[in-house]
Amino acid sequence: MQIDLIKIGERAMKILPWVIVLVLASMLFTECDDNKVLEKNLKYQTTATTYYKNKLGSVSASNEALQYTKKQLKENLLQKDDSLKKLASEFAKVKSIVKWKTKTEIDSILVPFEVKAPCDFERSGITQNKWYEFNWKANQDGFKVSDFKTFNETTVITGMKRKWFWGPQTITTDITNTSPYYKLPENLQSIETKEEVKWYQSTLFKFGLGAIAGYLITK
Repeated sequence: MQIDLIKIGERAMKILPWVIVLVLASMLFTECDDNKVLEKNLKYQTTATTYYKNKLGSVSASNEALQYTKKQLKENLLQKDDSLKKLASEFAKVKSIVKWKTKTEIDSILVPFEVKAPCDFERSGITQNKWYEFNWKANQDGFKVSDFKTFNETTVITGMKRKWFWGPQTITTDITNTSPYYKLPENLQSIETKEEVKWYQSTLFKFGLGAIAGYLITK
């Protein structure tokens, strides 16, 4: 079978303008879509967290999720948060990031002495550092802690990890606390729903479609 290069060239020149229009339209559509996502993110960044009573009878915290491309994630989030950037560097590909701050408050804790001190006295003070703060008072009757507060920030990152550059990837969830006094969860389970690939989205179908298109062009 002889291939008529002139005819192929003529057909290619006829198709080329349409291809260029399609590429430009796709780029414009993508840019507009990215701008809409950025506007949406700016809105959600200022949206307060809401709380509601769930079907278990407990309270859930809820907020709208931000959506970033890989480039936007790097420029708008990771470059502005060095700690988050270091945690994200553990992953070959980041799929989701969840962050929240926790402040635990206890009004007061009284520890009475089983045997009262033989003399009257009173000492009080304030203890404060990066991770906790409280007021304390001790006298002949016992020891009291009041206005006790602890502070912590939790980061949850889910993404693809691999042990070496060409190694197999595994989807992994990492949880990190800033405070050394907060224990990490035990028996951690991370579940993600996997989208089913339709037959027309398969690599085999795309390859076959490309081969057929190439054959028709050469005819």
